[in-house]
Amino acid sequence: LSAAVIFQHVCVLENYRGRKLGDKILEACEQKIVELAKGPAQAHLSAQVQAKGFYKKHGYTESGEEYLDEFCPHISMTKQLS
Repeated sequence: LSAAVIFQHVCVLENYRGRKLGDKILEACEQKIVELAKGPAQAHLSAQVQAKGFYKKHGYTESGEEYLDEFCPHISMTKQLS
Protein backbone atom coordinates (compact mmCIF):
# COMPACT_ATOMS: atom_id res chain seq x y z
CA LEU A 1 0.00 0.00 0.00
CA SER A 2 1.57 3.25 -1.09
CA ALA A 3 -1.16 5.78 -0.32
CA ALA A 4 -4.44 6.29 1.50
CA VAL A 5 -6.92 9.02 0.63
CA ILE A 6 -10.01 10.18 2.50
CA PHE A 7 -13.02 11.54 0.61
CA GLN A 8 -15.26 13.98 2.41
CA HIS A 9 -18.51 15.68 1.40
CA VAL A 10 -18.76 14.52 -2.21
CA CYS A 11 -22.15 15.36 -3.69
CA VAL A 12 -24.06 16.26 -6.84
CA LEU A 13 -26.51 19.16 -6.77
CA GLU A 14 -30.11 17.97 -6.84
CA ASN A 15 -30.83 19.49 -10.28
CA TYR A 16 -27.99 17.41 -11.79
CA ARG A 17 -28.76 14.04 -10.19
CA GLY A 18 -29.75 11.09 -12.36
CA ARG A 19 -27.21 11.95 -15.06
CA LYS A 20 -24.45 9.58 -13.83
CA LEU A 21 -22.33 12.58 -12.77
CA GLY A 22 -21.63 11.00 -9.37
CA ASP A 23 -20.27 7.90 -11.15
CA LYS A 24 -18.01 10.05 -13.32
CA ILE A 25 -16.76 12.18 -10.43
CA LEU A 26 -15.97 9.15 -8.27
CA GLU A 27 -14.22 7.29 -11.11
CA ALA A 28 -12.15 10.39 -12.02
CA CYS A 29 -11.10 10.83 -8.38
CA GLU A 30 -10.10 7.18 -8.10
CA GLN A 31 -8.05 7.37 -11.31
CA LYS A 32 -6.27 10.50 -10.09
CA ILE A 33 -5.50 8.88 -6.73
CA VAL A 34 -3.84 5.90 -8.43
CA GLU A 35 -1.96 8.24 -10.77
CA LEU A 36 -0.64 10.40 -7.93
CA ALA A 37 0.15 7.38 -5.75
CA LYS A 38 2.03 5.80 -8.67
CA GLY A 39 0.53 2.48 -7.68
CA PRO A 40 -1.91 0.87 -5.30
CA ALA A 41 -3.85 3.06 -2.91
CA GLN A 42 -6.79 2.80 -0.58
CA ALA A 43 -9.77 5.18 -0.63
CA HIS A 44 -11.70 5.87 2.57
CA LEU A 45 -14.96 7.75 2.86
CA SER A 46 -17.71 8.59 5.26
CA ALA A 47 -20.92 7.79 3.40
CA GLN A 48 -24.36 8.92 4.37
CA VAL A 49 -26.25 5.70 5.11
CA GLN A 50 -28.87 6.59 2.48
CA ALA A 51 -26.05 6.72 -0.15
CA LYS A 52 -24.09 3.60 0.78
CA GLY A 53 -25.68 1.61 -2.08
CA PHE A 54 -24.09 4.04 -4.54
CA TYR A 55 -20.65 3.38 -3.07
CA LYS A 56 -21.22 -0.39 -2.84
CA LYS A 57 -22.03 -0.33 -6.56
CA HIS A 58 -18.54 1.11 -7.06
CA GLY A 59 -16.80 -1.55 -4.98
CA TYR A 60 -16.64 0.11 -1.56
CA THR A 61 -17.19 -2.01 1.53
CA GLU A 62 -18.61 -0.98 4.90
CA SER A 63 -16.50 -1.02 8.03
CA GLY A 64 -17.51 -0.36 11.61
CA GLU A 65 -20.77 0.85 13.03
CA GLU A 66 -23.07 3.63 11.88
CA TYR A 67 -22.47 7.00 13.53
CA LEU A 68 -23.92 10.50 13.38
CA ASP A 69 -22.12 13.22 11.45
CA GLU A 70 -23.87 16.58 11.41
CA PHE A 71 -26.99 14.84 12.79
CA CYS A 72 -27.10 12.42 9.81
CA PRO A 73 -26.33 8.65 9.97
CA HIS A 74 -23.03 7.75 8.27
CA ILE A 75 -20.92 4.63 7.73
CA SER A 76 -17.20 4.30 7.02
CA MET A 77 -16.39 2.64 3.69
CA THR A 78 -13.16 1.66 1.94
CA LYS A 79 -11.97 0.48 -1.46
CA GLN A 80 -8.61 -0.84 -2.61
CA LEU A 81 -7.50 0.96 -5.79
CA SER A 82 -4.87 -0.35 -8.20
